[in-house]
Amino acid sequence: MSSQHAITTHTRHGVKDAMAALRAAGHQGKMLSKDDRFTFHDLRAYCATMHKQAHGHLPDLHKNAAVTAMVYDRNKEVEREAL
Repeated sequence: MSSQHAITTHTRHGVKDAMAALRAAGHQGKMLSKDDRFTFHDLRAYCATMHKQAHGHLPDLHKNAAVTAMVYDRNKEVEREAL
């Protein structure tokens, strides 16, 4: 962990409550429909993607940069065969 990161502890219930409050605010502000769902991991991946677009590299989220790239890099294109 780099020195720029503060070590904080969050409880599972605290994170769930915060995510519920974010979703409720999105619904109330008409930014999200009732069917729109997202998880903390989705939000973290979105922020990592925005950081990469703004700074040219992924943020330091894991001890191993390869893990961060594998889990959070939503910019890469994956070739797939057509159905």
